[in-house]
Amino acid sequence: MIANPAAGGGRGMRVAKNAVAALRQAGRNVDLRPTDRPEQAAELAAEALRQGAERLIVCGGDGTLRELLPALMGSGCPLGLLPFGTANDFARSLGIPRRFKEAISVLLRGRVQTIDLGNLNDRPFCTVATLGFDAEVNHAVSTRQVPFSGTLGYLWAALGRFSSYTPPPVHLRGEFGEYRGCPLLVATGNTSSYGGGMKIAPLADPGDGTLDVCIIEQVSTPTLLRVLPRIFWGGHTTHPAVRVERTTWLDIETEQPQIMYADGDFAGTTPAHIRTLPATLDVVLPLSET
Repeated sequence: MIANPAAGGGRGMRVAKNAVAALRQAGRNVDLRPTDRPEQAAELAAEALRQGAERLIVCGGDGTLRELLPALMGSGCPLGLLPFGTANDFARSLGIPRRFKEAISVLLRGRVQTIDLGNLNDRPFCTVATLGFDAEVNHAVSTRQVPFSGTLGYLWAALGRFSSYTPPPVHLRGEFGEYRGCPLLVATGNTSSYGGGMKIAPLADPGDGTLDVCIIEQVSTPTLLRVLPRIFWGGHTTHPAVRVERTTWLDIETEQPQIMYADGDFAGTTPAHIRTLPATLDVVLPLSET
């Protein structure tokens, strides 16, 4: 079990220790390895695989998980999730509960399924890659420019920065054709949500071998206030300013480098090439999920 002690506002280690106790009581042999610096999760995962780990459990959020994806991809070692980070959008999309007892039950009795990942400029991601306004908002939250974290922080940053944000010209190419314009945002989803449950790509499925690209055109402040709440259930996709395309790859070009985020973490700048990585990661899922 790899645990991020800072996850969940500092609850990560307590949750991890309780989980280890519960799994050992159920007869499982568990080795707890906490992280104490950025990118260490990748090193711990690679070491665990070299030592023959039969299953790798991550106690943390989407950012911690993204660190160890390169080690897990194609390894055949199933990933178990204890979603006690800030957003937990990957676990949410897979139907993995955040309640402790239910999450432990999934680890003990769940089924293993192979799912897709996304890849942004040769770095894998599990949820959503973002460009534009949502990347700027994500940057504000991750660098603590707002007084809140998680979904509340995202909404706070979005409302505070919208009036001053100027969308840059963007050129997109994918299997849907080409797009040129100055969109408010471009979100490419392997799974459906980001920001703690905001369903930006509501039909994205990590088992269909494709990515869903949500493009939202620049809108007025009153329109944003009407559309933004709809993202929580995916209702924004019916608005005329929103289009969703499906593709296995996406090229993004901008006149000036623009920041991109994936799984809630900084993921470099444009130009960018995004593609799907079909059937790449083995994950332990609830028995009831299909």
